[in-house]
Amino acid sequence: MSGYNLVPNVFTYNCIIKKLCKSEKVDEADQLLDEMIERGVSPDLWSYNAIQAFHSDHCEVNKALRLISRMEKDNCMPDRDPYNMVLNKLLRVGRFDRVTNVWEGMEERGFYPAASTYAVMVHGFCKKKGKLEEACKYFEMMIDDGIPPYSCTAELLRNRVIGLGFSEQIDVQAGKMERSTCVIQELSSVMRGEKACEKLRSEEQNLPREERGEAYGYTWLTE
Repeated sequence: MSGYNLVPNVFTYNCIIKKLCKSEKVDEADQLLDEMIERGVSPDLWSYNAIQAFHSDHCEVNKALRLISRMEKDNCMPDRDPYNMVLNKLLRVGRFDRVTNVWEGMEERGFYPAASTYAVMVHGFCKKKGKLEEACKYFEMMIDDGIPPYSCTAELLRNRVIGLGFSEQIDVQAGKMERSTCVIQELSSVMRGEKACEKLRSEEQNLPREERGEAYGYTWLTE
């Protein structure tokens, strides 16, 4: 490109970074981040998320956490996707102490979780033995924040609660939902065992791939 007096922009670099990560040349992708900054091209979220997805796929949790720190240092504040990827992987490998640290650090950095991040937490804890209480805690936090859960999240939690013999928790969770916003009140029927209406299911199926996590190699809607 230099032979033609052309200067790569962030989109050019992102294409190369993605290709390098697919070829498992993540060290070279990291070097490109340095090159971008040296040349005055600011990496964006896609630049970092491609590398973050590689670390997540390869269970490189420490590298994933360091990349979030680097994003802050480079003035590119992490959004939903890097946090979701890291939390998802930490939950899978059972690093619950680090999960708490990352979660508490999000608000300190000015990031406030939405439904997809809460879904990562609830689904992740539901799959771990002895962690139903934590799953319920994050579900309640979501309701307290006025964030409507996905119907599949409510269904999963309900099934786990009943499966483990804590059916009284259904009334607790559903009651809290019935005292919340109109949208959350509608979803309380799912917690009580009714099927979500077709409109809700259709909306969830049409979520962007990024919100599902599928664009970055993880998903929770079908798990």
